[in-house]
Amino acid sequence: MSKDYGFRAKQRAGKGVIASIVVGAVVVVVVVGGIVVANNKNTEATFQAYAFKYGIGGPPCRVVNTTELAADGPTPNHVTDYGGMHLMRAFGDVECNEIAVKTGRLKLCHFSSPGSLSAQAGGQSLIYLPGLGQPASVVIDEAGKLSCVLAPKGQD
Repeated sequence: MSKDYGFRAKQRAGKGVIASIVVGAVVVVVVVGGIVVANNKNTEATFQAYAFKYGIGGPPCRVVNTTELAADGPTPNHVTDYGGMHLMRAFGDVECNEIAVKTGRLKLCHFSSPGSLSAQAGGQSLIYLPGLGQPASVVIDEAGKLSCVLAPKGQD
């Protein structure tokens, strides 16, 4: 004897369940998108703050040779090594950091009042004379190129 229990059909999810799933998916997309946008704005705001403080984009430091340094500036003798750079300054404090930019990452060292700077990295050796009391930043870009920019005074 066999018994017939009836035809088993697939049960469909109710309209309320489908609506809940769709709303949940939309909420997840909005939250994740908001986090990504906020993170990008935070990164850009952080970069802008560093750029202002460290003078990135400011006027370049004066490049001199050893003869000009001996005549015009103090001898750099305080050593700092950071991010592949060997740096020497005559005076002041130094703060080094690595920051993200749209093209990659920059390694930089900000000097409060160096007087003179000597920078070596990747086969380059440069002497900068920003001047007494003038903050400056030495930057090495993704390609390993050294540069020095004058920073705004009073931003330390």
